[in-house]
Amino acid sequence: MDCVRCGWVVNRPLRYKQLKRLVAEISHLLGEEELYYAVMNRIKEEMRMKYPLSGEVPICRYCLLELFLLFARDNKEKEVKKLIRTYDFQGAIIT
Repeated sequence: MDCVRCGWVVNRPLRYKQLKRLVAEISHLLGEEELYYAVMNRIKEEMRMKYPLSGEVPICRYCLLELFLLFARDNKEKEVKKLIRTYDFQGAIIT
């Protein structure tokens, strides 16, 4: 499957529940709970257009980083980059 945002090939897409947990955890670690809703709503919107019936979400780490940076407050940019860069994604997001 291709990344829902950029079209890059994602070898092992995340199941929707895994993505929800990942986004919730990152939002919690950043102390910005509203990030969860903003990021998940954007992903849902893009999934509806590209993969409407899929239970998996193919998103690369770069697009996930971009979404967090888009909705995070300015002072959280370093933390977002560090979390995304160091998080191993349990082998699911391969770019």
